[in-house]
Amino acid sequence: MAGTTSLRSYLSGTGDVLYHTPVFTYSIDISHIYKKRMELAYSSYKYSTTLLSLESQISYEKYANFTKVTTIELVGAPIKYLVENGYKPIDDYKDYIKTKRKHGNKV
Repeated sequence: MAGTTSLRSYLSGTGDVLYHTPVFTYSIDISHIYKKRMELAYSSYKYSTTLLSLESQISYEKYANFTKVTTIELVGAPIKYLVENGYKPIDDYKDYIKTKRKHGNKV
């Protein structure tokens, strides 16, 4: 049985977390928002060798009885990008918790 692998996490000064991956990794989610509920319609990961220039990471489209929400989020990047943009390794989960609380967010 193959063992599990863990991705090393990196934290920016603003509290953003990215994983070290060989290429740029994006999470794409499409949700439908109805009057009394929300449904996840599609979720996928896409990969790119270059950083994509995204105008808007969240887009909304209104239909007759629901709103379609599309979100694109960068979740992983090569080590060169992480170092050049000031991301620091998260060595311990406790360090991550302290940083999140310092910025006023609850975990």
